[in-house]
Amino acid sequence: MKLPTVSEAMTRGAISCEESCTIEEVAKLMVEKNIRSVVIQNKIGKPIGLATGGDIVKAMAKRLSPETKVSEIIGKELITVEADADIIDATEIMNKRNIKRLVVVDKGEVVGIITVKDVLKYSPKYLQEFAKTLDKLDTIIKKL
Repeated sequence: MKLPTVSEAMTRGAISCEESCTIEEVAKLMVEKNIRSVVIQNKIGKPIGLATGGDIVKAMAKRLSPETKVSEIIGKELITVEADADIIDATEIMNKRNIKRLVVVDKGEVVGIITVKDVLKYSPKYLQEFAKTLDKLDTIIKKL
């Protein structure tokens, strides 16, 4: 059984904002588009980070001004996964980095976002297949 690729599981068309956007502008964009993350780009359109709902909450808890530039609250490193990777690769990155979403790239261009929720859609099917395989192996071992 072939695992789905990241491009099959991801949400296409990531929403982005320039690094000069304020926390308030990003929060409004998240509410307007009903999303939980926004790709942050530099002035020439290169993705440099990901602003999440959690980043906004932390900024509010620190009592940062709504006019604070979003570039001041995002992580220093943009963590990505290739679109043609399989979903296990994506989950390993998320697990290792303790994050819930990844920016998906294809030839360096942002093509979407993959989240833990996206991956979990595939879990029941593959867990059932794995259980069947274990049952078959158990039957074979018992015959030996």
